Amino acid sequence: MATLVWSISAVLAETPKRFVLRKVQIVPDQFPVKAKLQAVGLIDQSRAGSIAAEFQSQLRQQGYVDATVKAELAVVSPGKADLLLQVSAGSAVQVKQVRLVGDTGVGRNEALGTIRALRSKRILPGIPGIWGGWSTHPPYSPAALDFDLERLRSLYVSRGFFDASVRLDHTAIVDGKATITLRVDAGPQYRVREWRAAHSHRQVRDFCRCLFDLRRDAEKDGVLDFFARAALQPAGDAPRDVDFVANVERGPRYTVRRIDFQGNRRFSDGLIRSNLLLDEAEPLDATLLRKSLDRINRSMLFEPLNESDVDVATDAKTGRADIRIRLTERKAGSWLISGPVGPMSIAGPLQFALSSRLPAWGRGLFELSSYYATFSLTAYADPVARWLGWNTESKLLPVFALQRPFVPAQGWTSGLTIAPQLGWKMTALNYAAGQLRERGLSRLSGGSLPTPPLQVVVERPDGNQVMFCETPQPRLKWLRKGAGIVLQFAAALPIL
Repeated sequence: MATLVWSISAVLAETPKRFVLRKVQIVPDQFPVKAKLQAVGLIDQSRAGSIAAEFQSQLRQQGYVDATVKAELAVVSPGKADLLLQVSAGSAVQVKQVRLVGDTGVGRNEALGTIRALRSKRILPGIPGIWGGWSTHPPYSPAALDFDLERLRSLYVSRGFFDASVRLDHTAIVDGKATITLRVDAGPQYRVREWRAAHSHRQVRDFCRCLFDLRRDAEKDGVLDFFARAALQPAGDAPRDVDFVANVERGPRYTVRRIDFQGNRRFSDGLIRSNLLLDEAEPLDATLLRKSLDRINRSMLFEPLNESDVDVATDAKTGRADIRIRLTERKAGSWLISGPVGPMSIAGPLQFALSSRLPAWGRGLFELSSYYATFSLTAYADPVARWLGWNTESKLLPVFALQRPFVPAQGWTSGLTIAPQLGWKMTALNYAAGQLRERGLSRLSGGSLPTPPLQVVVERPDGNQVMFCETPQPRLKWLRKGAGIVLQFAAALPIL
């Protein structure tokens, strides 16, 4: 009698252990960048590895080309763990010089002018034979090199050098300073008779501005994906007489279903949400989302936000999208020591200040977490004290104040400094100066999150090229910049 035996084996995948993250420790803690980490949240080994990879990427962008970061979870109690990031970075590398060799086709100054990420900035000019001046050198990173190579290639496409070759020739690193040599072969220059965007129903003189207008129209409809593809069309008998024609492609439209915040513990959801220009059940407008992030940044309640702090989950079937904004609250307390450059009688006072945010309680205007209690001790020279109208024998002025930073959504009910020692005139002057500064600078600068450049893919038989359309500059740019400097200076004079 035969016996039939069934052998059943099962492989059980162990569920990753998750812990409540208590704190993050970076060893050694001496680097200029740190990953944005949530102090409270769940973490497992996979998430720890992602944080280490993000931190490593940031270090390499800062010039630590050989940086490595290893993550380790240390269990401190049942269900709780600390994240330890072991960093091995070496020395940072800075870019000393970028050189061009070969047939540049355009002026070398114009070509080098497109370099941004790798460009050194001169702070003070030198004195021939005596002093070489003072310059700051950017960190070297492969990502920065690729970025500037793409910008340089884009310049040649925009000038009609559609067969141009731009590549890295070699990089020499000596004593932490890098000299980068780029090889350029411009090739023949085409004569572009017309630059136009198809489906715009008009010829355009400013080709890139037209594309930006088309993308803005798409954003208003909730379109996130906008592509521009260009082709060269023969335009005459000469082989290099062409028309540059771009066609645009729009992705699906999305409507905002839900907006959530992560990381806000001391501030109410309503306070943050009031700064949003984008609302639920409305088209997902990318420009309004950037402006909303800028308004949150201006409130100074959180660490600066950018588009990498936003997760957008889209559902192509329903045409809806969920938005999650990751926030990192600023520290509750701070201290400040400031003084003049030069004599106090001319350049201003010497000041020491301690500030602490109030605990979370209340709503609206009475949300205490949006207020700071501040103690400052200011030392004035006699002429300054007399000019301010303080008839006191002491040159030290102690001030206890209750401050509420400017919140764009709450406008006139924010930007307050209540200090009985200063009197109502100085309090009113400080309030007016703060409102003038915050409202005026916002209009002049256009925000901290500029419109991203637009890529135009140029389709060629021997390989596609990319041309970048830079964000259109505001009109009267230099006048705006000068007015902003004057406004900052004027608004800061009465503030203590």
